[in-house]
Amino acid sequence: MRIHVSILLTLAVLTHGLHAAPKATRRSNIIQSRLRLLPRVNFQRSGLGEEEAGTITAGMGWYEKLSRILSMQFRTSSMFSVTDNVFNTQSDAQSDTQYAQFAGLSLDAEFSEHWAFSNTFDESWFYYGRADNASEDFVSSTFRQMLSYDRVFFDKKLDVNLPLSWEFSRLFNRATGARTLDSHTYRAAAEFSWFCRPWFTPAWSYEYFYQDNGSPTDFVPGKHKHNLNLGVTFTPFKGHKFYLIPSVQYSVEQFIHVVRTDRIWTPAVTMTWQPFKCLAFDVIGTYTRSASTQDDSSYKVFSTTIFARLFFDW
Repeated sequence: MRIHVSILLTLAVLTHGLHAAPKATRRSNIIQSRLRLLPRVNFQRSGLGEEEAGTITAGMGWYEKLSRILSMQFRTSSMFSVTDNVFNTQSDAQSDTQYAQFAGLSLDAEFSEHWAFSNTFDESWFYYGRADNASEDFVSSTFRQMLSYDRVFFDKKLDVNLPLSWEFSRLFNRATGARTLDSHTYRAAAEFSWFCRPWFTPAWSYEYFYQDNGSPTDFVPGKHKHNLNLGVTFTPFKGHKFYLIPSVQYSVEQFIHVVRTDRIWTPAVTMTWQPFKCLAFDVIGTYTRSASTQDDSSYKVFSTTIFARLFFDW
């Protein structure tokens, strides 16, 4: 996986949201908190900085050629998070811990050195630490497809990746098993990485999301989301897969059928250590500041998150 993907996925796992004085606003923000947790599933894919295989197939049999095109990955991981404002409230902030377990499977196809197509399915279980928040524990199932075009320029110094993806997520209450939310998300992005030094890689990107939500019990508005991401990956120890990634994300969320726009700043620092090909550990520290045009929906939050990830490729 390319380093610019690691920065984008770091920025993707940063926020979650809830609670307000009016009951309707409180319920809406509870649901938005769950939607903001779903990108954490995308963080689980694989290791960082892996070397890509060549695409020479001359003299190979059909099985060898097929194995060059198709690949499969099984993955499982655990997440532990501590935050001073677990539901992103504007007032009465509540500190809590959160634990999540992920399991997933991917089938990827690389048609050429530029084009790739991936299919992924992930199951995740989210638990809150405090007993009075246990009713908000939930389970999510996510299916995702992505087509990406990747090209390098300037003697392989600049990497440009253009992904298009869609995904469907279904959420269930963990205690009752009741379906609480369906979400369709469509994404287009432009991602750039500049490999100017072996130990120093800046990356930047723009992402657009359209999210269409539905719930059997609540009104859940869809939204347009724009992300601007900037990050730098430092590799301080040559020959070791240890990465230090400071980054910042600016997001604008525009809700549909609701007069609400959220503007969100999220600086973050990530440390990733991959001692083995199939094992990685991540520590992520973030500060999020969100300003909303809807009453009782702005918030500030500090969070520290730890991931332990296992992934097996075929």
